[in-house]
Amino acid sequence: WLKARPAYSCQDAMPPQSCCIPLVVVVVLLSAVTCSADGDDVLDPITQIRDGCVAIKDMTAEQLAARSAGSRPDDALGVTLSHLGLDGAAALLHACQYFLTDIAQPPLPSSNLQSQAMHTGVALQRRLVSDTIIDHESYYVLFVLIGLVVTFVVVVFFEGAILDSTLLGQRCRRKWDRFEEKLEVRSVQDLKIKVEAGEAAESAEAKNMPWSSDQVEGFWTAVKEKSEQVYVSGGDETPAAEVDIVGFCQREFPALEADLKAKVTLERTGSCKGVLEVRVVTLDATDQGGFQAQADSDYVPADAKVRFEDGQKESVFEIDLLATDAKWLPSRSFFVELKEVVEGQAALGGPSLSRWDASSRRPLARICIVQDDTFPSGIPEEKVKSDKAEFWLCYYYIKNRIKSRGKKFWKTMAGYCYEPVHSVVVVPLIQSYILDWAAKPGEGGSVDKIVLLASLNFLSSMFYRSGDYLQVNNRGRTGGARMLHRTQLLSKLLMMDHEQQFSRPGCTWFYSALNNVDSMVTDCYWQIMVMAQSVWALVLCLLTLLWKSWYKRAAAGLDVNLENFIPVLVLLLVIPTVHGFVWARRKTLARLLEERMQGEEGWVEVFAWVAEHGRRIYNFGPRESAKIDSMFSARSSAFVKKHGLARDYTNDGKWITIWICHSVYCLMLAWGAFKLLHARQEIGSADFSAGDCLILIQVFDKFGKYMVKFEGAIVSMQKASVSISRTSNLLGLQERKSLVDQLKPDNTRAASVDDAAAAGGGHSLIPDASTRDQIVLRDVQLELPQTWDGFGPVVAIQAKMPGKDTCIPLGKVIYVKGGTENRRLTFLTLLGQLLAPTKGSVIVPRSEWSILLPTVPTDLPDCSVKHDLMLSGATEDIACKLAQIFDLDPDEGHVRLPSGKALMLGLARSMLRNPTILMAVRPMASTVPENQDKVMRLLWVWQKFGGGQALVNLLGSNDLPSVCSKNHRDLQQRRTLVISGEDPPDFIPKEELHILDLDQEYERLRG
Repeated sequence: WLKARPAYSCQDAMPPQSCCIPLVVVVVLLSAVTCSADGDDVLDPITQIRDGCVAIKDMTAEQLAARSAGSRPDDALGVTLSHLGLDGAAALLHACQYFLTDIAQPPLPSSNLQSQAMHTGVALQRRLVSDTIIDHESYYVLFVLIGLVVTFVVVVFFEGAILDSTLLGQRCRRKWDRFEEKLEVRSVQDLKIKVEAGEAAESAEAKNMPWSSDQVEGFWTAVKEKSEQVYVSGGDETPAAEVDIVGFCQREFPALEADLKAKVTLERTGSCKGVLEVRVVTLDATDQGGFQAQADSDYVPADAKVRFEDGQKESVFEIDLLATDAKWLPSRSFFVELKEVVEGQAALGGPSLSRWDASSRRPLARICIVQDDTFPSGIPEEKVKSDKAEFWLCYYYIKNRIKSRGKKFWKTMAGYCYEPVHSVVVVPLIQSYILDWAAKPGEGGSVDKIVLLASLNFLSSMFYRSGDYLQVNNRGRTGGARMLHRTQLLSKLLMMDHEQQFSRPGCTWFYSALNNVDSMVTDCYWQIMVMAQSVWALVLCLLTLLWKSWYKRAAAGLDVNLENFIPVLVLLLVIPTVHGFVWARRKTLARLLEERMQGEEGWVEVFAWVAEHGRRIYNFGPRESAKIDSMFSARSSAFVKKHGLARDYTNDGKWITIWICHSVYCLMLAWGAFKLLHARQEIGSADFSAGDCLILIQVFDKFGKYMVKFEGAIVSMQKASVSISRTSNLLGLQERKSLVDQLKPDNTRAASVDDAAAAGGGHSLIPDASTRDQIVLRDVQLELPQTWDGFGPVVAIQAKMPGKDTCIPLGKVIYVKGGTENRRLTFLTLLGQLLAPTKGSVIVPRSEWSILLPTVPTDLPDCSVKHDLMLSGATEDIACKLAQIFDLDPDEGHVRLPSGKALMLGLARSMLRNPTILMAVRPMASTVPENQDKVMRLLWVWQKFGGGQALVNLLGSNDLPSVCSKNHRDLQQRRTLVISGEDPPDFIPKEELHILDLDQEYERLRG
């Protein structure tokens, strides 16, 4: 081809560029052949062209001709020139000079000429080595397909076999298969049990058969006979033989978790002569659900012997409690059973929990471990009230969560913190090495190295996926944290006394369980993960820049100067600057967030009320509905306004970080581009390459991303601190207050009526014999809190005649008359210790405990009549029969009962629970007239003939009920009926009645 071109002399113009490229190919060929002959590696095309042109540019045409004439077989250049001839040699000389002049011009970067020459040189190299090396470029489609197939197989194997994830559906199917296997096993076991039971199952079915109408009528006949028998014979409940009675002094004992001790007092009544020793054992409260204390976890199980010396009436033994390791738990309980008399003569009796389904009738008491710690657990009181309370709340909350999660927390942290390793270190470095090493033939680049780096990137992606899978399965945000805190709030609500229930509105609890708990977990517990990940990412950004700056200079044998560390210094300056702006806005942000939560709580209250009472407002008219709508709209508008302020302040705070980070990114983008331009203008300069510029841009981009996440985590934790504070106020309320008051020091507890009155307002449990048979109210005055709810329908009252005691005899039927309905209800709440008087004292023997039947029956969610009764201790058989005698369907839901039947169900449950004092407000008001006498006689029999045991005995046979047998323990424990707003029936003897006129004793407190 060169021979066919016109000849050029040295004086002619330079050949056109179209002629230059074929000529330099010859030089590439010569250089390649020469290098191959010397045994060296094939150089990149640009280096080969430059070396060949430099060797030829100073030779004249005559020298080229002489070189071709005297060429040796091993002289590749001479052999080539001999084929070109004189004209071709002259053209080659001009082409080399033109090429060197062209690449030396500054305005024209070497990329254009490099791409052209590289394309030609690579094609030539491919032809030279086609016999020994596979042509990757020609078969790139095949290699891409192979790579896709291999990647797909690896991903499928990784997700299915190693991670066992749900991407392939295997995990879901496997779990369902295991569930079905369990169902099959259970069904086989159930069938086996039924087969083995045989006749026993049939007899049990026969026992649980419903009563006929004759049997129900026979039950009421037996009740009437028993009530008349009590009336005629009087008190035949005195034991036949005079023996000592030993038992618990009360049915429930409190214990503070911080004391690590639970004290149980046993009482001995009678002659108390001789030595007596009884055996007491602890039992798990298996029916207490989430309030169940666990042996060896919450308390040390005990099997102790308690000894009474001659004449000793009380004996105390202690049970060791175990610390919860700074873990906040709700109040929980376990049982103590009086097992047997080991030495001496005595009968087991005294107050006891009801167990109608138990084979044993031994006395049973409950030990309640009352939670008295703050939330978060372990936080000192002074830190809660300090200026940095939001910091300490988050600190102790996170500390508790870390301890609670244990190894799962650190697994989550490890998995979550690999993301910055992948995005900040692995990806930028691999991209840099591909540009400056693997894809650069002059630096030893090759296809194999490109594949190697791509494989490393894919391997890092697999580690990234593994870390994400690890943190998702161990983080515990919903089941591990959210539902835990909601359970804690529910437990606190259930464990608080009636008086403490009015300390916070119901909407506060509801909103806290929905919103505050979510904020605590998302904005505090999870944000500590985000913060740790962001800090780790920022550290990696600094280390990556430091390592690249040092490594680049050290590899080139150059000294490290300050200019190389400018990006690092910029990062170090940005971090405190951004954090300072955000930290300065924290107090205003906390105030706005608190106001926003209060506004949201307002509309939630209205909406929750409508959702709860929507089925009962069918009598509302358009005006009532419009009023509810206006209330919701007003509170919603107030919330939207507060939400807008908090939203804008939060978003603007985020943009402080974004503006600073984006500005720095743009500056470093320009700075890196300037350095790259300067390096390219200097021929042969390797101080700053395209890979270095790529790392700089990538690192600053990731730095901005994680800096925004870091400061966003701080803002979120400020929001979480408000939620933790609100939740802490709820969980810090005193629970079981009336029970905890018994643990006051001995010098503040009342030992007599006079001591109790001098101690101030409140309830007192006193042991002295002078007040064992009555409840004493002295100078009682009740004031209401200055809130909208107050104490509900309760009113403020005070004693009319200061200094005069109001005595309520125990063991009788008390009728409270006079006053208004509110005053009567107020008196009963004081008598039942639901409210503590503001002044004066209500003194109740410690063996007594009471139930006040609410005026409006309360139903349990998703429970039938039968289940309601079984929750009160009845067996299924007893529950079904008891429902029948009150004309109730055992399988009917409580929500479907009319008010009268719902009240009867509540009365039946209360009798089964077996209190010593049963109080009711107008119990016959909702009872049909034909059943009023029956129900009242049943209450009379319950009181005088053994309480719940008498009721169970009457229901215990499918035959017509017979007179119930007496139980010594049940008979020696007196019971009291307190009824208000009704007149006593004629069949109750006058000596068994006590009528209290409130108009003579109490008046409404004015002002």
